[in-house]
Amino acid sequence: LSLIAARGGAASVCALELSPIIADVAEETLSANLREWHVMNGTAARSPDMRLLTGDVRTFSPAQVGQHDVIVCELMDASGIGESVLSVLTHACMHFAAPGAQVIPARLEIRGGLGYLALPDCHGGLSYAALDP
Repeated sequence: LSLIAARGGAASVCALELSPIIADVAEETLSANLREWHVMNGTAARSPDMRLLTGDVRTFSPAQVGQHDVIVCELMDASGIGESVLSVLTHACMHFAAPGAQVIPARLEIRGGLGYLALPDCHGGLSYAALDP
C-alpha cells in the first residue's frame, strides 16, 4: 500500500508494521523500489520520503509518525473488526491524521445471522450436547 501511495504521488509515506518479519521483507521491497525509481527518474530526481516503522501502531507518537492527509488501515479479517482494527484506526486518526484527512476504510458494514444446527452424536461417541441451547 505504501508503494501504491508513493507511485500515486504522495510526497511522504510512513508505513507501520507490527510484525518484524514482515517489516524486514517490506524494507527490502521499499529499498528495491526506490532504487528502481532512481534508475527510471535519474538520481537527481527527488524520491518520495518513505519510512517504515516496526511495532504496534498504538505505541507510536505523532512526533515519530507525523501528520498525514490519508490514513490507510489494511487490518481486515473475515469479521471486519478483528485484529484490533477499531483501536488501531482510532489511535491513527487521533494522532496521525491531518485536519480533513481521508480514512480508508471509511466505513464498515457488518451483516450477520443466527442459526442453530443440531449435530448427531458421532466421531466415536463424542457428544456435542454441550453446544445445544
